[in-house]
Amino acid sequence: MQRNKKTYNPDGLATGKPIALRLMPNELKQAESLAKKSGCSRSFLARRLFLIGMNTFTKSGESSANQDTVDTKAA
Repeated sequence: MQRNKKTYNPDGLATGKPIALRLMPNELKQAESLAKKSGCSRSFLARRLFLIGMNTFTKSGESSANQDTVDTKAA
């Protein structure tokens, strides 16, 4: 009997060079908690949040992504 694995990502995703994402311990705990509550994987959650952030970033009219630090205390 073949099991159908549930997948959240669309067909055709690039698989050759994944982007590593390093988080602070508290950010990782928050992501793990949200993924569990949402019933999805951490990978899917990270991709979804990336897409939301990319959309917000491009709509804001930012001309440069050269930001060395991010205020993580506000989160």
